[in-house]
Amino acid sequence: MAKLSLWLIASVALMESAIAPASAQTLPAGPSVAAGAVSIATPSGTSVIIDQTSRNAVINWNSFSIGSGNSVAINNRPEKAGKETAG
Repeated sequence: MAKLSLWLIASVALMESAIAPASAQTLPAGPSVAAGAVSIATPSGTSVIIDQTSRNAVINWNSFSIGSGNSVAINNRPEKAGKETAG
């Protein structure tokens, strides 16, 4: 009887892991800056800070998800970008 109970517990655990959806990404992952001046920091396991200092920027991500209790701050600061002049 003990072997049957152990087998049932193991079977249920395997079924739950197979049925349960994959955990959602809690924070954006795999950034690649394709253009512009950008810094990306992860000061804690629950936050990402994106600082853009150029007028335009492009960031490609492997995945971009924000889980419950997490945060992403995007700071666009074009005033820090170089001054453009028309001539």
